[in-house]
Amino acid sequence: MEESSLRTVRLALLALTIACALAVDLFGILPKAVEGPRNGDFSTFYVAGRINRRLVYDFAAVTRAQEPIVGRLESARPYLNPPTYLPLLELLAKAPIGVGLFLWATLTTALFLAACLSVAAPRVVLLAAISPVVWSTAAGGQVAMLVGACIIGAIASLERRPLLAGALFAVAALIKPPAVTLVPLALVACRQWKALAACLLTGVAAGLASISVYGLDIWLHWLAALHAFTDFLRFSDVIEKGVSPATLARLAGMGAPAALAFQIACAILGVAVVWRVFRGSSAPLHRLAALTTGCLLVTPYAMTQELAPMLAAAATLLLAPRAHPLFWFASFLVLASLAAPIGVILMGLGLLLVPDGNSVNGKA
Repeated sequence: MEESSLRTVRLALLALTIACALAVDLFGILPKAVEGPRNGDFSTFYVAGRINRRLVYDFAAVTRAQEPIVGRLESARPYLNPPTYLPLLELLAKAPIGVGLFLWATLTTALFLAACLSVAAPRVVLLAAISPVVWSTAAGGQVAMLVGACIIGAIASLERRPLLAGALFAVAALIKPPAVTLVPLALVACRQWKALAACLLTGVAAGLASISVYGLDIWLHWLAALHAFTDFLRFSDVIEKGVSPATLARLAGMGAPAALAFQIACAILGVAVVWRVFRGSSAPLHRLAALTTGCLLVTPYAMTQELAPMLAAAATLLLAPRAHPLFWFASFLVLASLAAPIGVILMGLGLLLVPDGNSVNGKA
């Protein structure tokens, strides 16, 4: 395709991304955001910070405790984050729920955007900031922007301050483990042994501290809740709203053997992407795109907000005239939150097949 035609395609996708993102933000997310705590996950976190600790992983008890806030719930709305996240929730739960949601959304969004500015140009961050991923995460009081800020900070610090990077990866894992599933593989691939040691030691120290405060039983209840949630997903349509390969398998109506084969193939792609990029590139945006994509490809369950750490890389690619067109299409789907599971797979294929990841290697 001629250079002028490629430029037209990129600009058209950029314009379409902005239009679609703003339409979803203004007409889809904003009307729900005015509902406050009744919208999103914050009611779950708020209740988890207030309920008796013995009941925090009881699906029925946590769901019932939310009904005075959100109204009648027809299906379970459980708390599934690890016990190491509870101290922060208990602190937030001391404020009225509306105040807690406002503070949480404001602070985590600011932290996330500041982290993005450490690795990307202002115009890139502006494009990322209008993504429905940011708006829906803030409106719902979800954890993805805090986790994303930790991951971005870790990647940005990895070469010069590996101990800090390892600690930040551990913090992300202590809040949302699936978001950093492939971090050990990534650190081995780039031979960052200090970061790996710091990550493991921070995680172990935090886990032991949690046991000393809450006891061992709460960790056993958490593991049981994860198993119960896996069973819950089989009979729920919540996975159809996600961004993992399991979402595509469900929407495509694949039978069990085909779905399993598809998810295994995507997991292999995710592992290969992380290994290839962390082995051969030290560019923060390149690594961010690879780590987020890889973790999404290997996880059986992930919602739209888990795209957050990828946004700066996707915006950089969409604004980069010399990026491969495959990255433009993937970035459009991710940033606009349209067919995002397909965008994740296209991003993975681009990172694996396109030499050096093209324009993911620096600020746009």
